[in-house]
Amino acid sequence: MKLEEILERIEKPLRLEIKLGFRDRAAVGGIERYVSDWVERALRLGGLKDPPTRGMLERLRRSVEGYSEFDLDRRKAHIYKAIELIERIRKKERAKIQPVLFDHQAPSEEKGEGDEVQIELSFPPADEDTSVLESLLRPITDVRGIGPKRSGMLATQLGITTILEMLEYFPVGYLDRSRIKRIYDVGRSGEPETVQGRVVNVTHFISRNGQRIVKVIIFDETGLASLVGFGRFGEFLERALKVGDQLVVSGRFKRAFNEIQTSDFEFELLSEEEAELIHTGRIVPKYRLASPITQRNMRYMMRLVLDQFLDLIPEHLPREMRRRLRLMDRRSAIRNIHFPESHEHLRW
Repeated sequence: MKLEEILERIEKPLRLEIKLGFRDRAAVGGIERYVSDWVERALRLGGLKDPPTRGMLERLRRSVEGYSEFDLDRRKAHIYKAIELIERIRKKERAKIQPVLFDHQAPSEEKGEGDEVQIELSFPPADEDTSVLESLLRPITDVRGIGPKRSGMLATQLGITTILEMLEYFPVGYLDRSRIKRIYDVGRSGEPETVQGRVVNVTHFISRNGQRIVKVIIFDETGLASLVGFGRFGEFLERALKVGDQLVVSGRFKRAFNEIQTSDFEFELLSEEEAELIHTGRIVPKYRLASPITQRNMRYMMRLVLDQFLDLIPEHLPREMRRRLRLMDRRSAIRNIHFPESHEHLRW
Protein backbone atom coordinates (compact mmCIF):
# COMPACT_ATOMS: atom_id res chain seq x y z
CA MET A 1 0.00 0.00 0.00
CA LYS A 2 1.26 3.48 -0.89
CA LEU A 3 1.26 6.58 1.28
CA GLU A 4 -1.33 8.30 -0.95
CA GLU A 5 -3.77 5.43 -0.42
CA ILE A 6 -3.30 5.62 3.34
CA LEU A 7 -3.88 9.38 3.31
CA GLU A 8 -7.13 8.83 1.40
CA ARG A 9 -8.27 6.25 3.95
CA ILE A 10 -7.57 8.70 6.77
CA GLU A 11 -9.17 11.68 5.04
CA LYS A 12 -12.51 10.08 4.15
CA PRO A 13 -13.76 9.53 7.72
CA LEU A 14 -12.47 12.96 8.72
CA ARG A 15 -14.67 14.56 6.06
CA LEU A 16 -17.54 12.27 7.06
CA GLU A 17 -17.06 13.43 10.64
CA ILE A 18 -17.73 16.99 9.47
CA LYS A 19 -20.99 15.92 7.80
CA LEU A 20 -22.06 14.02 10.93
CA GLY A 21 -21.60 17.08 13.12
CA PHE A 22 -18.32 16.15 14.86
CA ARG A 23 -19.94 13.45 17.02
CA ASP A 24 -17.05 10.95 16.79
CA ARG A 25 -19.16 8.47 14.83
CA ALA A 26 -17.38 8.47 11.47
CA ALA A 27 -14.99 5.62 12.28
CA VAL A 28 -15.36 2.35 14.17
CA GLY A 29 -13.60 2.72 17.50
CA GLY A 30 -13.48 6.50 17.23
CA ILE A 31 -11.51 9.03 15.22
CA GLU A 32 -8.45 8.97 17.49
CA ARG A 33 -7.93 5.22 17.27
CA TYR A 34 -8.66 5.10 13.54
CA VAL A 35 -6.19 7.85 12.62
CA SER A 36 -3.51 6.48 14.96
CA ASP A 37 -3.73 2.99 13.42
CA TRP A 38 -3.40 4.27 9.85
CA VAL A 39 -0.60 6.69 10.71
CA GLU A 40 1.28 3.78 12.25
CA ARG A 41 0.89 1.85 8.99
CA ALA A 42 2.20 4.83 7.06
CA LEU A 43 5.25 5.13 9.30
CA ARG A 44 6.05 1.46 8.69
CA LEU A 45 6.17 1.92 4.92
CA GLY A 46 9.58 0.82 3.67
CA GLY A 47 10.25 3.79 1.42
CA LEU A 48 9.18 6.49 3.88
CA LYS A 49 12.52 7.83 5.12
CA ASP A 50 11.94 11.59 4.80
CA PRO A 51 12.10 13.09 8.35
CA PRO A 52 9.81 16.10 7.60
CA THR A 53 7.10 13.80 6.19
CA ARG A 54 7.40 11.45 9.16
CA GLY A 55 7.20 14.48 11.44
CA MET A 56 3.98 15.67 9.78
CA LEU A 57 2.49 12.19 10.12
CA GLU A 58 3.25 12.28 13.84
CA ARG A 59 1.58 15.69 14.05
CA LEU A 60 -1.42 14.23 12.22
CA ARG A 61 -1.68 11.50 14.83
CA ARG A 62 -1.37 13.98 17.71
CA SER A 63 -3.91 16.36 16.17
CA VAL A 64 -6.76 14.02 17.15
CA GLU A 65 -5.37 12.64 20.41
CA GLY A 66 -8.09 12.95 23.04
CA TYR A 67 -10.69 13.76 20.38
CA SER A 68 -13.53 12.03 22.21
CA GLU A 69 -12.98 14.34 25.19
CA PHE A 70 -13.00 17.58 23.18
CA ASP A 71 -15.90 20.00 23.13
CA LEU A 72 -17.54 20.82 19.79
CA ASP A 73 -15.40 23.86 18.94
CA ARG A 74 -12.17 22.04 19.69
CA ARG A 75 -13.27 19.02 17.63
CA LYS A 76 -13.92 21.29 14.66
CA ALA A 77 -10.51 22.95 14.96
CA HIS A 78 -8.64 19.65 15.19
CA ILE A 79 -10.51 17.91 12.36
CA TYR A 80 -9.77 20.80 10.00
CA LYS A 81 -6.17 20.85 11.22
CA ALA A 82 -5.84 17.13 10.47
CA ILE A 83 -7.22 17.59 6.94
CA GLU A 84 -4.81 20.48 6.38
CA LEU A 85 -1.88 18.28 7.47
CA ILE A 86 -2.95 15.55 5.05
CA GLU A 87 -2.96 18.04 2.19
CA ARG A 88 0.48 19.33 3.17
CA ILE A 89 1.86 15.80 3.21
CA ARG A 90 0.37 15.20 -0.24
CA LYS A 91 1.95 18.35 -1.65
CA LYS A 92 5.33 17.44 -0.21
CA GLU A 93 5.23 13.93 -1.64
CA ARG A 94 4.09 15.14 -5.07
CA ALA A 95 6.90 17.68 -5.16
CA LYS A 96 9.43 14.85 -4.88
CA ILE A 97 8.41 13.38 -8.21
CA GLN A 98 8.07 16.65 -10.13
CA PRO A 99 11.14 17.80 -12.06
CA VAL A 100 12.65 21.06 -10.85
CA LEU A 101 13.85 23.26 -13.68
CA PHE A 102 16.63 25.75 -13.10
CA ASP A 103 16.70 27.38 -16.50
CA HIS A 104 16.70 30.92 -15.16
CA GLN A 105 19.63 32.85 -13.80
CA ALA A 106 19.97 34.33 -10.38
CA PRO A 107 19.56 38.09 -10.10
CA SER A 108 22.69 39.97 -11.02
CA GLU A 109 24.92 41.12 -8.21
CA GLU A 110 25.58 44.37 -10.06
CA LYS A 111 23.31 47.30 -9.35
CA GLY A 112 22.30 49.82 -11.92
CA GLU A 113 20.34 53.00 -11.64
CA GLY A 114 16.80 52.40 -10.43
CA ASP A 115 17.57 48.90 -9.18
CA GLU A 116 15.93 47.82 -5.93
CA VAL A 117 18.07 47.52 -2.84
CA GLN A 118 19.57 44.03 -2.67
CA ILE A 119 19.50 42.10 0.58
CA GLU A 120 22.79 40.72 1.77
CA LEU A 121 22.23 36.98 2.04
CA SER A 122 24.21 34.38 3.92
CA PHE A 123 24.37 30.79 2.72
CA PRO A 124 24.80 28.43 5.67
CA PRO A 125 25.27 24.77 4.73
CA ALA A 126 22.30 22.40 4.68
CA ASP A 127 21.76 20.43 7.88
CA GLU A 128 22.69 16.80 7.47
CA ASP A 129 21.35 15.93 10.92
CA THR A 130 17.59 16.36 10.59
CA SER A 131 16.96 14.89 14.04
CA VAL A 132 16.74 18.47 15.30
CA LEU A 133 13.31 18.56 13.69
CA GLU A 134 12.08 16.32 16.49
CA SER A 135 12.75 19.16 18.93
CA LEU A 136 10.24 21.27 17.04
CA LEU A 137 7.58 18.58 17.43
CA ARG A 138 7.61 19.05 21.19
CA PRO A 139 4.45 20.47 22.78
CA ILE A 140 4.03 24.23 22.81
CA THR A 141 4.14 24.11 26.63
CA ASP A 142 7.90 23.50 26.33
CA VAL A 143 8.29 27.16 25.36
CA ARG A 144 9.30 29.22 28.38
CA GLY A 145 6.57 31.78 28.94
CA ILE A 146 3.72 29.76 27.40
CA GLY A 147 1.96 28.02 30.24
CA PRO A 148 -1.17 25.86 30.43
CA LYS A 149 -3.59 28.76 29.96
CA ARG A 150 -1.96 30.15 26.82
CA SER A 151 -1.24 26.72 25.34
CA GLY A 152 -4.87 25.76 25.94
CA MET A 153 -6.07 28.81 24.01
CA LEU A 154 -3.68 28.07 21.13
CA ALA A 155 -4.86 24.46 20.92
CA THR A 156 -8.56 25.17 21.27
CA GLN A 157 -8.85 28.26 19.08
CA LEU A 158 -6.09 27.76 16.49
CA GLY A 159 -5.27 24.04 16.58
CA ILE A 160 -1.65 24.78 17.54
CA THR A 161 -0.18 22.13 19.81
CA THR A 162 3.52 21.94 18.86
CA ILE A 163 6.39 24.37 18.43
CA LEU A 164 6.59 23.69 14.69
CA GLU A 165 2.88 24.41 14.23
CA MET A 166 3.41 27.74 15.96
CA LEU A 167 6.38 28.65 13.75
CA GLU A 168 4.34 27.79 10.65
CA TYR A 169 1.29 29.81 11.70
CA PHE A 170 2.07 32.68 9.36
CA PRO A 171 0.60 36.22 9.34
CA VAL A 172 -2.27 37.00 6.98
CA GLY A 173 -1.18 40.63 6.63
CA TYR A 174 0.90 43.44 8.09
CA LEU A 175 0.42 46.88 9.58
CA ASP A 176 2.80 48.95 7.51
CA ARG A 177 3.37 52.67 7.96
CA SER A 178 4.06 53.03 4.23
CA ARG A 179 0.41 52.12 3.59
CA ILE A 180 -1.04 54.35 6.31
CA LYS A 181 -2.20 57.75 5.11
CA ARG A 182 -2.63 61.01 6.95
CA ILE A 183 -6.26 61.73 7.80
CA TYR A 184 -5.97 65.02 5.91
CA ASP A 185 -5.21 63.11 2.69
CA VAL A 186 -8.07 60.58 2.66
CA GLY A 187 -11.64 60.76 1.40
CA ARG A 188 -11.02 61.91 -2.15
CA SER A 189 -10.45 58.69 -4.11
CA GLY A 190 -13.42 56.56 -3.11
CA GLU A 191 -11.01 53.64 -2.71
CA PRO A 192 -10.25 51.79 0.54
CA GLU A 193 -7.68 53.72 2.60
CA THR A 194 -5.98 53.19 5.95
CA VAL A 195 -5.35 55.73 8.70
CA GLN A 196 -4.01 55.62 12.23
CA GLY A 197 -5.36 57.83 14.98
CA ARG A 198 -6.33 58.29 18.61
CA VAL A 199 -9.95 58.36 19.78
CA VAL A 200 -10.83 61.84 21.06
CA ASN A 201 -14.60 61.52 21.38
CA VAL A 202 -17.35 58.87 21.43
CA THR A 203 -20.90 60.14 21.16
CA HIS A 204 -24.33 59.17 19.87
CA PHE A 205 -27.47 60.85 18.62
CA ILE A 206 -30.92 59.93 17.34
CA SER A 207 -31.67 60.53 13.67
CA ARG A 208 -34.92 62.00 12.37
CA ASN A 209 -36.29 58.53 11.70
CA GLY A 210 -35.50 57.42 15.25
CA GLN A 211 -32.33 55.46 14.49
CA ARG A 212 -29.54 55.54 17.05
CA ILE A 213 -26.21 56.53 15.46
CA VAL A 214 -22.82 56.34 17.16
CA LYS A 215 -19.94 58.54 16.06
CA VAL A 216 -16.32 57.93 17.07
CA ILE A 217 -13.91 60.80 16.35
CA ILE A 218 -10.25 59.94 15.77
CA PHE A 219 -7.36 62.37 15.42
CA ASP A 220 -3.85 62.40 14.02
CA GLU A 221 -1.51 65.37 13.67
CA THR A 222 -3.24 66.41 10.41
CA GLY A 223 -6.95 66.28 11.19
CA LEU A 224 -10.09 64.53 12.43
CA ALA A 225 -12.17 61.69 10.98
CA SER A 226 -15.56 60.34 12.05
CA LEU A 227 -16.29 56.62 12.28
CA VAL A 228 -20.05 56.21 12.03
CA GLY A 229 -21.90 53.12 13.27
CA PHE A 230 -25.58 52.27 12.96
CA GLY A 231 -27.72 49.90 15.01
CA ARG A 232 -25.91 47.03 16.70
CA PHE A 233 -22.58 47.90 15.13
CA GLY A 234 -22.89 51.36 16.63
CA GLU A 235 -23.64 49.84 20.03
CA PHE A 236 -20.55 47.66 19.66
CA LEU A 237 -18.38 50.69 18.84
CA GLU A 238 -19.69 52.52 21.89
CA ARG A 239 -18.84 49.58 24.14
CA ALA A 240 -15.49 48.72 22.55
CA LEU A 241 -13.87 52.14 22.15
CA LYS A 242 -13.02 54.87 24.61
CA VAL A 243 -11.21 58.18 24.51
CA GLY A 244 -7.45 57.66 24.26
CA ASP A 245 -7.58 54.37 22.34
CA GLN A 246 -5.16 54.04 19.42
CA LEU A 247 -6.67 52.62 16.22
CA VAL A 248 -5.74 51.57 12.74
CA VAL A 249 -8.82 52.04 10.54
CA SER A 250 -9.28 50.73 7.00
CA GLY A 251 -12.31 51.75 4.98
CA ARG A 252 -13.85 53.95 2.33
CA PHE A 253 -13.66 57.52 3.55
CA LYS A 254 -15.62 60.42 2.10
CA ARG A 255 -15.89 64.14 2.66
CA ALA A 256 -19.42 65.05 3.64
CA PHE A 257 -21.19 67.36 6.11
CA ASN A 258 -17.97 69.36 6.52
CA GLU A 259 -16.00 66.40 7.81
CA ILE A 260 -14.05 63.31 6.77
CA GLN A 261 -16.11 60.23 7.64
CA THR A 262 -16.66 56.54 6.97
CA SER A 263 -19.41 54.09 7.79
CA ASP A 264 -17.82 51.23 5.82
CA PHE A 265 -14.70 50.31 7.77
CA GLU A 266 -12.76 47.84 9.89
CA PHE A 267 -10.52 48.76 12.79
CA GLU A 268 -7.89 47.29 15.07
CA LEU A 269 -7.12 48.47 18.57
CA LEU A 270 -3.42 49.08 19.14
CA SER A 271 -1.42 49.02 22.33
CA GLU A 272 0.87 51.99 22.92
CA GLU A 273 3.79 49.72 22.02
CA GLU A 274 2.20 48.69 18.70
CA ALA A 275 1.32 52.27 17.84
CA GLU A 276 4.92 53.31 18.49
CA LEU A 277 6.27 50.43 16.38
CA ILE A 278 4.16 51.55 13.43
CA HIS A 279 5.07 55.20 14.00
CA THR A 280 8.78 54.36 13.89
CA GLY A 281 8.40 52.48 10.62
CA ARG A 282 8.34 48.89 11.88
CA ILE A 283 6.22 46.35 10.00
CA VAL A 284 3.84 44.65 12.43
CA PRO A 285 2.33 41.21 11.62
CA LYS A 286 -1.39 40.46 11.79
CA TYR A 287 -2.61 36.90 12.37
CA ARG A 288 -5.94 35.18 11.79
CA LEU A 289 -7.15 34.73 15.36
CA ALA A 290 -10.14 33.74 17.43
CA SER A 291 -11.22 35.19 20.78
CA PRO A 292 -9.81 35.42 23.43
CA ILE A 293 -6.38 35.52 21.71
CA THR A 294 -5.43 39.07 20.73
CA GLN A 295 -2.92 40.25 18.14
CA ARG A 296 -0.73 41.57 20.94
CA ASN A 297 -0.76 38.21 22.76
CA MET A 298 -0.02 36.32 19.56
CA ARG A 299 2.93 38.54 18.67
CA TYR A 300 4.31 38.15 22.19
CA MET A 301 4.04 34.34 22.06
CA MET A 302 5.53 34.21 18.56
CA ARG A 303 8.52 36.23 19.80
CA LEU A 304 9.04 33.71 22.59
CA VAL A 305 9.01 30.78 20.16
CA LEU A 306 11.36 32.45 17.68
CA ASP A 307 13.81 33.54 20.38
CA GLN A 308 14.03 30.05 21.85
CA PHE A 309 13.69 27.72 18.86
CA LEU A 310 14.56 29.53 15.62
CA ASP A 311 18.08 28.09 15.60
CA LEU A 312 16.67 24.55 15.62
CA ILE A 313 14.89 24.94 12.27
CA PRO A 314 16.77 22.68 9.83
CA GLU A 315 17.91 23.86 6.40
CA HIS A 316 17.02 21.33 3.69
CA LEU A 317 18.09 23.00 0.45
CA PRO A 318 21.73 22.58 -0.64
CA ARG A 319 23.90 25.64 -0.19
CA GLU A 320 24.85 25.85 -3.87
CA MET A 321 21.22 25.86 -4.95
CA ARG A 322 20.40 28.70 -2.56
CA ARG A 323 23.47 30.63 -3.65
CA ARG A 324 22.67 30.20 -7.35
CA LEU A 325 19.01 31.18 -6.98
CA ARG A 326 19.67 33.75 -4.25
CA LEU A 327 17.26 32.12 -1.83
CA MET A 328 17.08 33.22 1.77
CA ASP A 329 17.98 30.50 4.27
CA ARG A 330 15.01 28.93 6.01
CA ARG A 331 15.64 30.44 9.44
CA SER A 332 15.94 33.96 8.07
CA ALA A 333 12.85 33.42 5.93
CA ILE A 334 10.68 32.31 8.85
CA ARG A 335 11.96 35.14 11.05
CA ASN A 336 11.19 37.72 8.37
CA ILE A 337 7.76 36.28 7.61
CA HIS A 338 6.77 36.91 11.21
CA PHE A 339 8.78 40.07 11.92
CA PRO A 340 10.13 41.60 8.69
CA GLU A 341 13.31 43.62 9.09
CA SER A 342 12.41 45.83 6.13
CA HIS A 343 10.15 46.11 3.10
CA GLU A 344 12.88 44.50 1.02
CA HIS A 345 12.95 41.46 3.32
CA LEU A 346 9.16 41.20 3.13
CA ARG A 347 9.16 41.24 -0.68
CA TRP A 348 12.15 38.91 -1.12
